[in-house]
Amino acid sequence: MLFAAQIEVHQSKIIVVSGDKFGATIARRLISAGAAVSLAPTLRNVAVQELAHTDALVVADYCRLDPIVGAGGDLTAAELTQAAPALTVIQVAGRLDVAGLQAGGIVVYPGIELASHRMGMTLASLGPKPVVALHGAGLKVGEALARARQTDEMEAAIVYALAQSPSQRIEPTSQRELP
Repeated sequence: MLFAAQIEVHQSKIIVVSGDKFGATIARRLISAGAAVSLAPTLRNVAVQELAHTDALVVADYCRLDPIVGAGGDLTAAELTQAAPALTVIQVAGRLDVAGLQAGGIVVYPGIELASHRMGMTLASLGPKPVVALHGAGLKVGEALARARQTDEMEAAIVYALAQSPSQRIEPTSQRELP
């Protein structure tokens, strides 16, 4: 979504606003891609000066019921526009005053009005072929693991699944602390 909004992740300054599990996951991935990331549960926790020097604001709070930006939210669209007129807002999940932000010159991607508990884009955005392939691969991995578990050896099950399906082994990496 950042690339689609013309934001290069590497060496960008990005604020992720999220009070749920999506935010921490997104922040870790952006850090691993070379971004300087701040994770905040609300925009109320972000200094105006920090907003002014940020390339992108990623809004990713699926569970929050009230607006994040807009009337009754952490900031109004006018306040955010005044604080950071060159900001790009990425709308993963969460309520925003999209029309107010766009009227103030802020780029919002994908730029649609969302209700609470809705996402700006889902896997359906990829089209049917990759989604079916992804689901098929998951079923194949499940089949390989189920067959291999009959040996009661989890390591053998993993080796079998890796050999018999489109899965890949992902080793734990050290968790870098979020800024």
